[in-house]
Formats: sequence, C-alpha cells, structure tokens
Amino acid sequence: MSYKLEKPYTDIQRADFVCEHQGLNYYEDDNCIIMYENYESVTDGVVADISDTDDYKAKALAKENTLKKIDLQTQIDELDLKSIRALREGGTTSDGTTYIEYYTNQITALRTELAGI
Repeated sequence: MSYKLEKPYTDIQRADFVCEHQGLNYYEDDNCIIMYENYESVTDGVVADISDTDDYKAKALAKENTLKKIDLQTQIDELDLKSIRALREGGTTSDGTTYIEYYTNQITALRTELAGI
C-alpha cells in the first residue's frame, strides 16, 4: 500500500512523513512524495500494482532463492564446525553411526538441496 504527501508541505511534515513510512521505496517529483511497497511501481506520480507481472514474479523468486541459499549455506557451515569437533572427539550416535558420518550425510543432503535451487 502506498502513501502520498501532496505539496505544499512544510519541512517538518515532510520529515514526519518519511519517518512514518521508513522502509518503503521512495519517489518524489514536483507535486508530491510517494512511499510505496516493492510490489508497486510509480510512474509520473501514479502508483501501479505490478505483483501480477512476470518480471516481478521472477525477481521475487530470485530473491527468495537467494535467501534459501544463504540459509542452507549457514546450516552447512554449522554442520562443518560440528564435524570438525567430531573428528577431534570421535563418538557414535545411538544407532552406531560415527558422528563424522552423521554430519557428513547431513551436509551432503543440504548441498544436494542447495544445488537444486
């Protein structure tokens, strides 16, 4: 949802408007200031919903995939640290698998998932 502040406005009104809608995208022209969401586009002071366009959907999917990749890589890094400790300390799980095998299997599964994105 977009928000619009029409001219004339004071510097205080402008500052309050921008602070109130901080985090949104910013557009300003000679007539107004518009704060709008990522799924919206502004052209000549007119806000349009672009959430149904193929370009927006592709960008949203790419951003989602990037976040998934970061999350998976973080999980892999955590398991790598655990596997290093398992190399030093040894030990086995309740089913007899060594911890190093256990962590390696988890890392392999995460890397496979990461490659599929």
